[in-house]
Amino acid sequence: MNLYLVSRTDEIDYDEYDSFVCAAESEEQARKMLPFDEELVREETEENIRNLIFWEWTNDLNKIKVEYIGKADEKYKKPTVILSSFNAG
Repeated sequence: MNLYLVSRTDEIDYDEYDSFVCAAESEEQARKMLPFDEELVREETEENIRNLIFWEWTNDLNKIKVEYIGKADEKYKKPTVILSSFNAG
């Protein structure tokens, strides 16, 4: 697993994530991850999940910058968000 810094390049407002650090197998996989625990939203309705993605992150993968920052510790066996930045309003 590699470590990536994933950042939004569009306009960021209050109550939205602007970036996160994750362990992922590839840049492409990191780009498709969300900055919050996806387990928490699995019980939500499909509409609520779309709203979370739109309002708290972004639904445009072209507005996401992914930077390789190093190798992840061997304890990371699956894609994982390690740290995220949320702009509380």
